[in-house]
Amino acid sequence: MRILITSLGYFKVYDHTGGGVDSYAYNLANSIAQHGYEVHFIGKISRNLKNRNNENLIIHSIEKNSCPLDTTFFGWSKNYFLSNYDIYQYATRIIKKYEFDLINSHGNVSALFIYRNIKDKGGNNNLVYTFYNPSPDKFYFEKFHERIIRKAMFSLIEKPLWSRVNHIIAISESLKKDLLSFNVDSKKVTVVPTGVDTNIFKKRDYNDKILEKYDLPNYFCLFVGQLVKRKGVKYLLEAIKDIDFNLVVVGGGPQYEYLINYAKKLKIINKVHFLGSVPLSDLIHLYSMAKFFVYPSLAEGGNPTLAILEAMSCELPVIATTASANPTAIKDGYNGFLVPPANVKELRDKINFFVENMNICDRWGKNSRRIAKNKYDWKIIAGNTIKVFKKIVDGENL
Repeated sequence: MRILITSLGYFKVYDHTGGGVDSYAYNLANSIAQHGYEVHFIGKISRNLKNRNNENLIIHSIEKNSCPLDTTFFGWSKNYFLSNYDIYQYATRIIKKYEFDLINSHGNVSALFIYRNIKDKGGNNNLVYTFYNPSPDKFYFEKFHERIIRKAMFSLIEKPLWSRVNHIIAISESLKKDLLSFNVDSKKVTVVPTGVDTNIFKKRDYNDKILEKYDLPNYFCLFVGQLVKRKGVKYLLEAIKDIDFNLVVVGGGPQYEYLINYAKKLKIINKVHFLGSVPLSDLIHLYSMAKFFVYPSLAEGGNPTLAILEAMSCELPVIATTASANPTAIKDGYNGFLVPPANVKELRDKINFFVENMNICDRWGKNSRRIAKNKYDWKIIAGNTIKVFKKIVDGENL
């Protein structure tokens, strides 16, 4: 079985400026290739991944820089379409060169273009689309015009795509229910969650050099993610204001300067450390040295965010909001806590609990690692995805 997997193409994989979809697509391709299948992957790849030894994975790298995060919504929309179009152009050339049994697309615009290209030329490739985000009515938007544009994209691109592809992989049960509410046949949808590489993301030995490099204290909690409004970091700053504990914030984005100034306004800049984007190796050490992880997002897609899974894999207990599918990965009182979005008091109480009960952090962190290994490890995710792909290629009922 020869498989083509196309990413969103918006960010480079593992440069940690963002791009959970792109990382998901790459890790899926790599993990399926490790099962012995020939897999071709199209996307933007950072240098540290290009030389990985996996003879079954053929990478077709788009040699363009990641799109900037500090942009307007209209700028993001333009970059989104251009990235999808780049993927489509690369896919068109590669489909001419190779005969694929199945194509798995992770971008809706590129998937629609690929479908039309295949059908216009009389091809019969099996096309599978991976569905990440809920319908606009169930999502958080910062501005009114963003909601309007998202709704238009959903009606003109997303919904027409569902009827054209052979099968849809939804990354959570909630997303499957969303699809079924639009009368998509349940037999056409299979749930396979996102995953995490538990061999890469695992607890490392304490590293004083990392603390020295970023001028960090010995004890801190951690946030990793894009600094946009819907990540809710503003509420995290408010929650930690009256707690004698340090916070490390990893990530860049449009709110970077605003959040620094807000921390100054709250007079907590001395205990909040904004690092921007960091190399992957440093990130893993930061996960390993943090005491617990906090993710106060106001809204997400349909699956626990990649940063939460990475933190869990590195043995961190997690405080997260009930937004999206976070409750599927975080068991309240077992490996972390769930709080309502934008609820500063609840968030403060849970942070305080960990600060005052550090011995629990280690035990609950091991519970996090256990969940990551047993439910979200890429070997498991790839195995479940292969079962879906094989049935589609063989014409069997799912």
